Amino acid sequence: AERELQIRQQTIDRSVTPTAFGDKQFNFAYVNQAFLDLFGFESADQVVGMPNTMFEADPVSVSQVNEALTNTGSWTGESTTRKLDGTPIEVVLNASLIRDDEGDPVYSIGTFWDVTDRNLALRQAAERSQQQAAVAKLGLAALKDVSIDVLIDQAVTELASILRVDCCKVLELIEPGDELLLRSGVGWQDGLVGHAHVPAEYGSQAGYTLHHNAPVIVEDLPNENRFQGPDLLLNHKVISGISVVIHGSKRAFGVLGVHTCKKRLFNEDEVNFVQAAANVLADAIQRDEAEKQLLTAQEELQVSEAKFRYIVETTQEWIWEMDSEGMHTYSNPAIESILGYTVDEVVGKSCLPLMLEEDQEEN
Repeated sequence: AERELQIRQQTIDRSVTPTAFGDKQFNFAYVNQAFLDLFGFESADQVVGMPNTMFEADPVSVSQVNEALTNTGSWTGESTTRKLDGTPIEVVLNASLIRDDEGDPVYSIGTFWDVTDRNLALRQAAERSQQQAAVAKLGLAALKDVSIDVLIDQAVTELASILRVDCCKVLELIEPGDELLLRSGVGWQDGLVGHAHVPAEYGSQAGYTLHHNAPVIVEDLPNENRFQGPDLLLNHKVISGISVVIHGSKRAFGVLGVHTCKKRLFNEDEVNFVQAAANVLADAIQRDEAEKQLLTAQEELQVSEAKFRYIVETTQEWIWEMDSEGMHTYSNPAIESILGYTVDEVVGKSCLPLMLEEDQEEN
């Protein structure tokens, strides 16, 4: 029997599953090495004798677990606790209360499964899915007959919501190119959108982004050494953010940015999301610019044609046109004063009757 107990003890000691035993007051009586490694302790002496409430968890408190053990004898669930250094850790806890033959509590046992990385991967996958859906939604809106203003407003609203940032903006580069206008945004003080300007020079964040022509990630704006934050950001106590270029047809249209008032390290997926949104806006803006250029060219062509027609219709010289069969396809009104024919009498008719006999024979 003693040998069996030793084997059981060694099995628990060497188990890769973090395991802890507690007395009937739920104070730690034993923890194995895997438990120490998981929570960052060097020695069991740091834990044994301490109440298990030292690992107060959220959203389920250790006190609630203890109450469940007392009432039902077991508890299984997921909660967030902290390592010795304060690092949050998400665990699945399987806990049981062991009773003697009389039904009195003797000790409790709990095993822990670290699901921090698993949960992070699941959250990131869900976030990527949400971001991809938002980009698709924005792209679909861009294909519809919506104005650029509506599309830009939708983009900043979606970005701010999905990334859970305090501020989001689109800055438009305006002539002569030394300033950007706060074209659209959320999270800014009233009256700034449509009126506030920021410098486009290299020493500013927006200017640096334009010249760098790549996503710019800011972790701590007040201590940034690549550029200075503009008053627009500093007055809103912005700390972290992402800025990307929105390209136009001939030059950059402006900058898309997201910002937080607390320090935050944005991950690659979030940067790609902001860049993808900027690309959708860029495509829509370039298409809108091309359509406007085409419309302008068509209007100019119509004006040019009108001018040409006016000149042809009012000149005193006879101007005519005929096809390969010698049939008049056009004549200006001057024919009436020169030859006495009306336009209707000439158009659609052969040119031969209007020629001298010798010319008719040659033709």
